[in-house]
Amino acid sequence: MLSQPQYYANAREIHAFWLAKQQTPIFAAAMLAQADAESSLDPNAIGDHHEASGLHQLHMDRIRLIRDGNGTWPGCGIDVSKLPSIARQLEAVWWELRHSEMHALKMIREATTAYDAGFAASAFYERPGAPGQNVKRGHRAVFWASYFQQRIGGG
Repeated sequence: MLSQPQYYANAREIHAFWLAKQQTPIFAAAMLAQADAESSLDPNAIGDHHEASGLHQLHMDRIRLIRDGNGTWPGCGIDVSKLPSIARQLEAVWWELRHSEMHALKMIREATTAYDAGFAASAFYERPGAPGQNVKRGHRAVFWASYFQQRIGGG
């Protein structure tokens, strides 16, 4: 488990990453809410009976696609199972959103509130098996949007 200062430092890094990719603050909050729910913002997290890795708890089928690509897209070469830095893991997720998860990217971008973006990111990108997760992650995106709005101002 991360210390509270490290948890919030990781949150700032994740939020800043998405803003640097020219995504909206609600998009950043939505993706941050996913990483929070999946790994508690720990880039070294291993879960799902040792079958999922990193911030977004990606499984090997998704990790291989990101790393190696397929007949449609070349991969980006990032192996999330090796637990690279936060920035590298997020680059892998960014690759996935622009390739094999384009529908999820579209749905998150179309959201007009942090809640809706968090709900969409859960429903279309993470697709968790536990009931109620889309709602919980929508609320967590609202928390993160408010947290950063208070600290850096603006939407």
